[in-house]
Amino acid sequence: MGSAYSQDLRDRVLGCYDRGMSTKQIADVLIVSPAWARRVRQQRRETGQTSARPPGGVIPRQSIASAINLIVFIERVAGTLGRRVSSIVEVTGFGAQVQSAARADEHQQLTGGARYAHVSMTD
Repeated sequence: MGSAYSQDLRDRVLGCYDRGMSTKQIADVLIVSPAWARRVRQQRRETGQTSARPPGGVIPRQSIASAINLIVFIERVAGTLGRRVSSIVEVTGFGAQVQSAARADEHQQLTGGARYAHVSMTD
């Protein structure tokens, strides 16, 4: 992998743009690619930064560990929520109504017909 161009070269490219030179002229004079010169100018315009961006592509080990911890936490929370929803469904008897509505939806999708089941919160 190559290294980033020097900060001095970046500053010279930006100085040339500030003096009104075209991208092609800058590329020819400073012996850089026109695309790179445009990216340097774009980075300054969009972020205000003139220094090289940090290299990417490698995830630090600490980030991987943090991601794993987050996944474990989400799985615990999801399991807890699933148990709570199950207990609420059992206590309220709402489960039968949800299943009835799901069957009606499935029937409508298969036949293209109207829904026949009515879900009521008071039944």
